[in-house]
Amino acid sequence: MASQHDIELIWGPVTTSGNFTLSLQVTDDKGATDIIFRRITLIQPGDIVVVDYPVGCYLSANIIAVFEAFDPDEDRTFEHAGIVVTGGLIGQATVVEASYDEGVREVSLESFIDERVTACPGTTVELLTVNQAYSVRTLAAYIATLAKGAGYSTDYLQKGTPDGDFYCSELVWFAYQMALDILNGFDYINEWKAGRCFLFLDADDEGQSYLGPHCGLDEPVTPADLYYSKYTTSVATF
Repeated sequence: MASQHDIELIWGPVTTSGNFTLSLQVTDDKGATDIIFRRITLIQPGDIVVVDYPVGCYLSANIIAVFEAFDPDEDRTFEHAGIVVTGGLIGQATVVEASYDEGVREVSLESFIDERVTACPGTTVELLTVNQAYSVRTLAAYIATLAKGAGYSTDYLQKGTPDGDFYCSELVWFAYQMALDILNGFDYINEWKAGRCFLFLDADDEGQSYLGPHCGLDEPVTPADLYYSKYTTSVATF
């Protein structure tokens, strides 16, 4: 007679994001074997999500025009970004985003994705991991949570301004710059005024000045800049 048993799988801490395949092989007392496969996506605090709306999506018509002006040489534009603050599986993860209508808020990753795919079928969301130490990524995620309740900024012509409001990709950029300033013992305001960056999350920022590594603070950081940065890697697509 067949019987059913619940099996709980426990593994140690995982600090890598992306798609994984779990396999479970079960053999009964008569030697019959069955293998079960399950594909999962693991998500870590500090991961970045960027949204690519399809051509013709009413949500992105104006945004695409703006971002294409700043990223004319990039194949994909991307129109929105957020930062993961609670990791785990898709149903457990949460994202902090700067929403045009509601300012900086925390939402589940599922609703972040579903809201946009429902509005514009064909939308894709890329999960990016940032090539930094786990301590940097988790601190950036925590800093993003501290911005909840801030307003949405339409000052797209610069980034990182210490005025307390953010546009979507600026919030992600700011969280990482602030995290690295803290971990390196620097004051963010002074570093921002000097135009120094510890991490070029903006793909357009690779310059050097007499001050050292230099950020283009008078230029925006777009979701596409985050995607094309040499410090990020796409590990999953939703």
